[in-house]
Amino acid sequence: MVIMETELRKCRKKAGLTQKEIIRRSGISRISYHRYECGERVPDAQTASVIAKAVGSTVEALWGGKPTG
Repeated sequence: MVIMETELRKCRKKAGLTQKEIIRRSGISRISYHRYECGERVPDAQTASVIAKAVGSTVEALWGGKPTG
């Protein structure tokens, strides 16, 4: 899913965070997060929510949509 991986990386960098910091904040394994950001896997809704919170964004923004709120 090209949109998810691109937006996930953009949101993380916009927040000024490294992958290691996102992993620590979210509790997601290193390999799983790497796979999400590289587009090898797509997180389920709950995991996407945890990642969004860790980067200070919304699930909608991670999917390339307009943030709500």
